[in-house]
Parts: sequence; C-alpha cells; structure tokens
Amino acid sequence: MPHCNHDCDCGYPGEGGLLFSGKHLSNCNSTKFCTQAVHAEANAIAFAARYGLTLEGAYLYTTHMPCLNCCMLIVNAGIIAVVWDQDYRDESGLKLLEGAGVGFGRYRSQ
Repeated sequence: MPHCNHDCDCGYPGEGGLLFSGKHLSNCNSTKFCTQAVHAEANAIAFAARYGLTLEGAYLYTTHMPCLNCCMLIVNAGIIAVVWDQDYRDESGLKLLEGAGVGFGRYRSQ
C-alpha cells in the first residue's frame, strides 16, 4: 500500500505555493502517522512472528530511520541494532532505542 501524504499543508498562501511559518500546526499532514501502509520494520517483525523466527539479538537494516511506533516494536522484538539509509521526518524513536540499549545509526558508504 502507498504511504499517506505527509507533505506540509499548514503554511499560508504565498507566491509559488504555501509558505512555511516555522512551526507545524497540530493537524498538518507532516505530523500525522501513516494509516494506509505498514512500515517495513513492522512488516519484517510480523513476518518473523508468522514463520516462527526469533529476532532476539538480530540487526535490522532498513531504508529509513524507524518511527516511534516501529522503535517500540524493535525493542520488544529483541533486536539489538538498527541501521538505515535515509533519515525520517520524526526522530522521536531514537530516544527510545537509546534508552533501551539498542544500537542504531545511519549507514555511511565509504
């Protein structure tokens, strides 16, 4: 399923489109969770559960930094490290990973 639209829609009209005021409104698309698709991290954890695979001590490699909800799943699944390629718009899950002792970082090619 495609992801929801997370483009900022809380700006004010200006020349060339919406202008951002510096702070997102609470109902802005950019602050909402996706309700149409399951994130890859959750999908991987569900796949492992479905087929009886343990994730205790596993490393998770994913395209984007995990969101807070996915970080909660990662901690509870016993995954010990997460590596991603692209940053995510919300970094709140990183504090959870850090507090739980889960290693994490962005992949940097040399």
